Amino acid sequence: MIGVINNKLTENIEIEKWKTKGMLYEVIRVIKGKPLFLNEHLNRLKNIAIDADTEVLKESIKILIKSIDINISQNIFLSYDPVNGANIVFFTKSFYPPEKWFDEGVDIGLLEIKRDNPNLKIYNDEYKS
Repeated sequence: MIGVINNKLTENIEIEKWKTKGMLYEVIRVIKGKPLFLNEHLNRLKNIAIDADTEVLKESIKILIKSIDINISQNIFLSYDPVNGANIVFFTKSFYPPEKWFDEGVDIGLLEIKRDNPNLKIYNDEYKS
């Protein structure tokens, strides 16, 4: 998998080490090469990671999009290490429900999990099940 680590295009990245407890993250929808609500995503990240350089993160996203396809429509996963400022961006699988689900509904399950701060996206694999 290709990603951008600290503004450097990198092949064969190991994404699992970037999806570990305590890492900050954002999932950013990209449509036709344009990241949606990019400033809002980066501002939320900056609320907890005050030292995060949003211009560097924007540049990493541009590098990634240009390296794959300037017209791509997919999600980007951005992971940020608040301890040392390291960051990575890579494309991740996207799923959007079919129209049928909106018309007919779907069966759901509930998880009884509470985030310490629901306004912050901090990776915690306990939320995954």
